[in-house]
Amino acid sequence: MRRVLPLLLLAGLVLGACAAAGPQPQQRMIVVTGSGTTRVDPYIAVVYLGVQTQGSDVGAAVEQNHRRARAVADTLLERGVAAEDMRTVNFYVSSMPIFDPMGTPTVEITYTVDNTIVFTLREPDKLGEILQLALRAGSNSVQSVSF
Repeated sequence: MRRVLPLLLLAGLVLGACAAAGPQPQQRMIVVTGSGTTRVDPYIAVVYLGVQTQGSDVGAAVEQNHRRARAVADTLLERGVAAEDMRTVNFYVSSMPIFDPMGTPTVEITYTVDNTIVFTLREPDKLGEILQLALRAGSNSVQSVSF
């Protein structure tokens, strides 16, 4: 009897728990999924211009790059781009050995200077004109334009 009483008590607890966990009322819900698109005329353009120079003298290559980048920035300022809408986002100097016709490195080195200028153009209808002027002023790549 001592062994049966705890088993009966345990069975009663289990059955009681099962009865309490009976059917639950179902929740009702509405699920909606959708998508949409809209098109508007761009009101700003963000432009990344590159100025790249090369030379056998690193100082001269950096100076030439600085002059060309300054000319590009001055041109942008003259065309109405605000100074706070323009900045340098990358400046990088790399070197590459020069090889003779047999593929042996010589003592000569070519230095490449890359400068990336980003600016916000608040009149995107002038993009073509601004890009042409910037390329004439010294930029030699249009790396990206986003609206």
